[in-house]
Amino acid sequence: MKKVVRVLVDPPLSGYENMSRDEALLEMGFPDAPLTLRFFEWEEETLSVGRFQKTAEMDFSYLEAKNIPLVRRPTGGRAILHDKEVTFSLFIPTSSFERHTFYYKELQKVLTRMMEKMGIKVDEKTESGIYTSSPYCFSINVAHEITIGGRKIIGVAQARGERGNLFQASFILEGNREEVASCFKKKEKIQKELENSLLALCEVLSPLPEKRKIYRLLLESLREEWGVEIEEGEWSVEELEKAEELFSTKYYPGSWYHTER
Repeated sequence: MKKVVRVLVDPPLSGYENMSRDEALLEMGFPDAPLTLRFFEWEEETLSVGRFQKTAEMDFSYLEAKNIPLVRRPTGGRAILHDKEVTFSLFIPTSSFERHTFYYKELQKVLTRMMEKMGIKVDEKTESGIYTSSPYCFSINVAHEITIGGRKIIGVAQARGERGNLFQASFILEGNREEVASCFKKKEKIQKELENSLLALCEVLSPLPEKRKIYRLLLESLREEWGVEIEEGEWSVEELEKAEELFSTKYYPGSWYHTER
């Protein structure tokens, strides 16, 4: 019997709601739960930081002046300014994987196939970036991410739980390096890094495909690489209740979880 991937497509939400929903997937999963792929959008430009990332390097005066919310992800990694991108999360229950590194590699195969369907060849091997101390995600390359000519175009982060693994991915469609750099105290340094390390889809493909087409290509690639059935799904009442609980107790705007410096 083939494994099933439940697909959720959410409307634009705040960063706090998006992260509450992703953590709810991680906490509410059960051993025989289906894999869940969630596509989501941001109702406003938002800066997210990794679960354990310090925020001392952020320029809070700029974020406040531009009304850019700061949210902490349940996954690791470093900061990302979410704006013109495709963002998705993937929950994989414990019954579906052997070890956490296994699905990093398998997800990389899916993303590589998706890019090939767009007519884009990605690097066969991702080399580590040179800006390893940078606070920004797209300044750094790691082995399981997607790069073209050594520049990152898709970043992936993970959280491991007792019930399964949660992956979050950001696929940059258009990127304003100057605006990204302005979110940090060392603006000039970050902007220089991004000139060498970040790549947006618009820089290698024109015209840009609509997001729904990218969703479709990702689902096709997932089905072909993993041999799974794709099913449109809905949130359960219990999952939404858990997301609301997380929002009100942990992810609400202004909580220490986001502003601790």
